[in-house]
Amino acid sequence: MQVIEALAITEAVSPMELEPPLYEIVEPSALNRIFRPESPDDLRVTFDYTDHTVEIQGDGRIAVDGTEYVPTSEDEFDHGDRSTR
Repeated sequence: MQVIEALAITEAVSPMELEPPLYEIVEPSALNRIFRPESPDDLRVTFDYTDHTVEIQGDGRIAVDGTEYVPTSEDEFDHGDRSTR
């Protein structure tokens, strides 16, 4: 899941090392149900993960503490392409 990848990059750990696991904060399957290809671009969900603020947008953008992470495809996350909003 791209949110996990974005948080792992922010925390400088592997996705498996995130503490607490994302599923203890928010149900990842619920996010997948909310954010579908037909979701409106202006849809936004924001939640806190430890001391970070995560924002997910309907167009697929993910931001952690205001830094946007742009996935390169549905299943792949580009670790090198980060830009601050």
